[in-house]
Amino acid sequence: MLEQNDEWAVSRRYMTLETLGSVSHNPIVSLPALAA
Repeated sequence: MLEQNDEWAVSRRYMTLETLGSVSHNPIVSLPALAA
């Protein structure tokens, strides 16, 4: 369970970086991604 959670956290972190890169022109969209 913990290992699966770590994998989810890592994939979420990379997904967030990609999301921030794609919406970096919109700070209102970027803020929730940073907080997540």
